[in-house]
Amino acid sequence: MSIDNICCDICIPLTIVRIDTRIVYVSTSETRRTAEAVNNAIDASGHARRTIAQQTGIPYPTLARKLAGKTAFSFSELFLIAEATGVTPSRFVPYASPALH
Repeated sequence: MSIDNICCDICIPLTIVRIDTRIVYVSTSETRRTAEAVNNAIDASGHARRTIAQQTGIPYPTLARKLAGKTAFSFSELFLIAEATGVTPSRFVPYASPALH
């Protein structure tokens, strides 16, 4: 992540945050919880997993591996799957533990 400070024409300082778009590393338990939530959304949508793969452009073997919790989903993949299944992307985000509230 990098942060750049700039000034626009009317001299209001703005901060632009660039976030690296590569894979964000998550724990195995988070990967499994996300995979479970995505599986539930696909099941509820009534679509076959191959149909979701075609609609999202995610190769089926890659989708199957991610649905099994073996590798993490990227943010863009979660947005595409949410759109294909008719749910909001927040459905796939694990909630923080109560101890953090």
